[in-house]
Amino acid sequence: MNVIILAGKDTPKKDEIEKQIAILRRAYPKEHYFIGEENYKPLFKIDGQPIVQYVINACKGSRYIDRVFVVGIKSRLEKELSGCCIIEDSDSVVKNAQKGYYESNSEGHAVFLSCDIPLIKSEHIDEFIGNCLSYDNGLFVSVIEQKYLTGYEMQDRKYFSLKEGNYRWANVFLGNPEKLNLNKLNRIVDILYRNRKLTSPVVRRNLVRDLRKEMPLMEIFSKLVRYFVTSHLLKSKKLSISELEKMAAYYLDIDLKVIETKHHESSLDIDSQEDLDYVRKLMLDCEMPRPGFEPRSQPVS
Repeated sequence: MNVIILAGKDTPKKDEIEKQIAILRRAYPKEHYFIGEENYKPLFKIDGQPIVQYVINACKGSRYIDRVFVVGIKSRLEKELSGCCIIEDSDSVVKNAQKGYYESNSEGHAVFLSCDIPLIKSEHIDEFIGNCLSYDNGLFVSVIEQKYLTGYEMQDRKYFSLKEGNYRWANVFLGNPEKLNLNKLNRIVDILYRNRKLTSPVVRRNLVRDLRKEMPLMEIFSKLVRYFVTSHLLKSKKLSISELEKMAAYYLDIDLKVIETKHHESSLDIDSQEDLDYVRKLMLDCEMPRPGFEPRSQPVS
């Protein structure tokens, strides 16, 4: 099985970058986010090694992984990295995932990882893949419940609430593009990725506006009514994991399976200078979280 590490650059125009920075500063006034090609975070270093190299090393130690591919700025990555093949990136995260899959000559399922999770270990990847092998879905996503992140004081992270608890994505995916309906999926995932900092009201308005273009309001309303009636959501008010999977199939034709993990490492991704400093401290100083510390983050309602 191949692994595709996504290390693409941000490619918006200068004025768009300035808008993103302004939104993020309102949402996270104390954070200094990495935006734009000059802040190419895959090559930021911890103990003299690029953060993406830690991810490569973890993949190479996995018993399921045959070859490692990194999709990003080839001219910069090939000077710094070892133990991988490098593929030139495209202009979106979805296109990079597709390009990595097809240019790596992958067959069947491939693993997709974020480049900015240097704490991840080989055994975490093996556990995730092993859990996926029990099913035959087209797309697997890894999630982690909030209680397993207790004590890891990074920026104000947001969680999504399900019946089972509050969760975050864990930046590890397994998928087979040949089993997915990519037409609508590509556009909607791009929209969600661009608007992933949901703290800001401005970002939420942009998200709703863009999603309405893909799914007209009456279509959304009619599907919601039918789904509420058939799934009894009016009683529960919250989706369960199985209901979330059914919604993915209903709205996007995605054969989705959610895989839970207890490993915090894959969720501690680096988006800002503050994140980088914190992860560096965990890795180099072996500073463990304080017992009993509760995260500042609150679930998204």
